[in-house]
Amino acid sequence: MALKSRLPEYGVVGYIGDSGPSAIPDYYLAEYALAPLVLDRSPDHQLVLGNYPSSMPPEIPPTLRLIQDFGNGVLLFATKDAK
Repeated sequence: MALKSRLPEYGVVGYIGDSGPSAIPDYYLAEYALAPLVLDRSPDHQLVLGNYPSSMPPEIPPTLRLIQDFGNGVLLFATKDAK
């Protein structure tokens, strides 16, 4: 999985995603797929996973910059001050 190779092996990364009925199941599926990495439903981390399988995000938090678009609504962000 290309995304997993861009993430740390363990620790905590942020998570933002769709709202609506699929939001919670999408979050749990992402957390399961990336275990033992922990996903915190917050953009307040050095790395943040964006998971938007239904549509592109309406607005990206201004503190984040896009690092890579993996397709199918999966995006990897970093905080703007991160290197």
